Amino acid sequence: MKKIPFLLVLASALLYGSLVSADWIKEQQGLISDYESFVNLKESELAAPESNFKKGKYESEAEFNARVESYRNKNVRRFYFEYEAEFEVPNNSSSVNFPYSPFARHTISEDIDVRFGEGENAFGAKSPMMVTRGVRQVFQANEFDLQWTYPYRTLSIDKKYLQKNNADIVFIKVIDIDITDPDSFESLLDTKVARRDDLLSEQRFINETLVKGNLIAVGLYDKANKATVGFFSPKHDIFYHSYNGQLDNLIEKEKQSEKDKQSED
Repeated sequence: MKKIPFLLVLASALLYGSLVSADWIKEQQGLISDYESFVNLKESELAAPESNFKKGKYESEAEFNARVESYRNKNVRRFYFEYEAEFEVPNNSSSVNFPYSPFARHTISEDIDVRFGEGENAFGAKSPMMVTRGVRQVFQANEFDLQWTYPYRTLSIDKKYLQKNNADIVFIKVIDIDITDPDSFESLLDTKVARRDDLLSEQRFINETLVKGNLIAVGLYDKANKATVGFFSPKHDIFYHSYNGQLDNLIEKEKQSEKDKQSED
């Protein structure tokens, strides 16, 4: 008699777990499949917000930031970023590997001027030099509680599926950005000083704006067939293969891979 309640609880837990799984799969599938309904980040022309607030004479930095935050009206907008998926085709393998990192930086736009000329040092010696100037805007996702040991993974996609459909695979990132938050925009400099020891010395000065936002969904999309190939769970601990319904537990796969390496050693 005692086994019946236990079995009922176990069955309920399994049912609840499957429903939760179905919920995130349906949600993430919809976001990746309909990504073009959002604004293309490459066409958004975002700029850091101008502040009408001035720091008080005897106001600390923390007090000033708190005052600005209390008056700020949040304006979170949803965008998508699409980029070509790099891949590797291993020998004697039934899968194609797609490397991925959630925190990789992506160029949104840039206006770069490159010129070639001659540089001269303090002693009058001349050498060819490349001069690079311009502006660049890049995106990088805010960090979240990623359970991976390393901030990158390789996704294995069935080779027969890709060949059969002559797939054209891209990564899609659906992103939320608070465009009124100054912390969503960071000013950086990409610089390099020309050195005569280099085969072709470069003098580089590029003003960068780093745009930051939260990842809402990430997946692989086949542009040739307008089909979602797969996508991550919100915490990036599971990858769902849309074409065959397979669920890859990335945390468990990583642990198994580490065990295999240790056994080989």
